[in-house]
Amino acid sequence: MADDMLWLMVLSLFIGAYGTLIGAGGGFILVPLLLWAYPEQPPEVITSISLAVVSVNALSGMLAYSRLKRIDYRAGLFLACASIPGAMLGAGSTALLPRPAFDIMFGVVLIISAFVLFFRPTGRSRSSDDHAPPALAGPAQGSRLNDHDLSSRRFRAAIAVSFLIGWVSSMLGIGGGSFRFR
Repeated sequence: MADDMLWLMVLSLFIGAYGTLIGAGGGFILVPLLLWAYPEQPPEVITSISLAVVSVNALSGMLAYSRLKRIDYRAGLFLACASIPGAMLGAGSTALLPRPAFDIMFGVVLIISAFVLFFRPTGRSRSSDDHAPPALAGPAQGSRLNDHDLSSRRFRAAIAVSFLIGWVSSMLGIGGGSFRFR
């Protein structure tokens, strides 16, 4: 695998750029390629490579949205407090999965994601914040997280979903952007 470092860096750069443009990080493309190219590698090696790329993409996206003043930092911190423990649990649980089970689980998640995206309702053009709960809509929409939102059922559900997304996306090495279905 060390011989392939240049190839991996170039591939990661292109996949990462594409993933950042579409808001999904690129892990859903990189992991299958790595699984195919390195069938002898355990899942934790594959996912750690992908998560390194996805992390850089997330940082890049955060910097761009920060410049556009589209980040509600308070909501982000609350959701990060839920997703980080989930991500740690996911990273740790990847080592417990044998490669054949990981391959099947990853394939099933990709197929389900494809069906959800393909069969989602279409209609008028949607912006990225159209379906965000008011407590989670970006500042460009004119709302920010307030104390009332912190006690809402919708916000508590967002915290639980953030934990789950952190866990599953980290376990599979794809990052949470792949689970942002609109």
